[in-house]
Amino acid sequence: MSTNPTATGEGPVGRPLDRVDAHPKVTGAARYAAEIPLPGLTHAVLVGARVAHGRITAINASEAEQAEGVLAVLTHDSIGKIAGQPPLLPSLA
Repeated sequence: MSTNPTATGEGPVGRPLDRVDAHPKVTGAARYAAEIPLPGLTHAVLVGARVAHGRITAINASEAEQAEGVLAVLTHDSIGKIAGQPPLLPSLA
């Protein structure tokens, strides 16, 4: 006999679930976590390459660093390695 509630049919899988938040969400009345203003909140924006396949020879981030509201521009040069770990964003390196 299995002690797994899903295997015995006692778990939530396949059973109806009352979604008390459904109506506010579909009508636009619900507040999501991203809509709650927090003091000092900072957003990040990833900028992808405009060339599908190429080699980066230099990154000039000076214009981006001077843009209003920009706190930092992170590149492979500016992040460096953290305590001997791989770069922070290895998929972008």
